[in-house]
Amino acid sequence: MERLASLDLKNKGFLIGSWWEGDGRTWIGCYAIPKEKTPYWADVWDENSIQKDGNDYAECFECI
Repeated sequence: MERLASLDLKNKGFLIGSWWEGDGRTWIGCYAIPKEKTPYWADVWDENSIQKDGNDYAECFECI
């Protein structure tokens, strides 16, 4: 399920930004962000990774 969901999100223009949730057999879920948006979190070693507009563009996706 994870592989198919990953391919589907990639085809829709999203990057997975979290660990998978769920039992892996009956449902899975994750958070993903549009490819053109930067992640909400910042890399502590890279000051350029800080979100400039302060918005979190992550969306929750679940597959049943």
